[in-house]
Amino acid sequence: MEINTTLNTRIAGFIAAALLLVVTAVLTMAGSVSAQTGPGATCTGDTSTTFGTNYFGFEEWGNRIYSTSPTSREFALSSPLEAGTYVLDGVSYDGYPGREMIDPQPREQWFAELLSADGTVLATSSVTGDIADGVQEGTWSGALGEVSIDQTAVKVRISHASPGSISINSVRPVCLGATGGPVAPAPTPPTSSIVVDYDSTNAAASDVMVVCGNLEESATGTSVDLAIDGIAAESSCAVRYTPGLSCTVVVDPASSVSATSGDGVNVQIPDEGDANIVVDIDCAGTIAAPAATTTTTTAPAVEVQGQVEAPAAAPTAQVQPGTPAFTG
Repeated sequence: MEINTTLNTRIAGFIAAALLLVVTAVLTMAGSVSAQTGPGATCTGDTSTTFGTNYFGFEEWGNRIYSTSPTSREFALSSPLEAGTYVLDGVSYDGYPGREMIDPQPREQWFAELLSADGTVLATSSVTGDIADGVQEGTWSGALGEVSIDQTAVKVRISHASPGSISINSVRPVCLGATGGPVAPAPTPPTSSIVVDYDSTNAAASDVMVVCGNLEESATGTSVDLAIDGIAAESSCAVRYTPGLSCTVVVDPASSVSATSGDGVNVQIPDEGDANIVVDIDCAGTIAAPAATTTTTTAPAVEVQGQVEAPAAAPTAQVQPGTPAFTG
């Protein structure tokens, strides 16, 4: 009985020692794993989408992709990207025990595809750089190009850049950053209009003309309304009417008048545009009629051998003997 008790005690001791070694090893490994630094960079940009947990080790869950399988994963964007232009950047990570001793894997790379709600590929990024070999943990971060999308992106698909490679080239996409947004429409240049109201109270008709660069309107009458729209800011317009009339010209706003004369006014369009300039012409005079001219015509004189003689008298009838005269 004593021998059995001693044996049991020794066996229990061995078991306890073995358990202690196992626990120590587990704790040591856990301490080693927890001490890993993880990715050495984060994504920049107006928005940044993180792709799950970046485990140290060979876990296939989370965000790890391979050149074999799985070669891609989809994630919801942290914020939808509206139609527009964006500059992308990304971060990659890979780390596990003994990684520093394995053969080089030169294709630990991926690219991103922005997807619409129905899965349509709207844009594709450039490919990330490779992660450094010969180290237990490696991080890559950098630009992934500029993309333009014509509708809202709500998801992103991360795909391995070298599917089917002999080496698995495992890599963990860390995040995707996007800077930019909707492209604002080109501003419409400010434009103005000019309205001319010509009125003659005593039926004195006039030729009225408005010229603003290559825009022109004209008419003739005693009551004429002219208008030109879409005049560029800072343009100069000329309003003319027949000279010789007694007219009152009023321009509103008066600050737009640049020069006046007896037969018109020059108007300067404000640089802020969107102005409606009214030129009111009220005429009470008449156009002077041209003076009458008298022309006198004198019959030419007859010139004989360089001398001027009086016009010859009309010949008289001659009566021949034996012939009756014609009285007819």
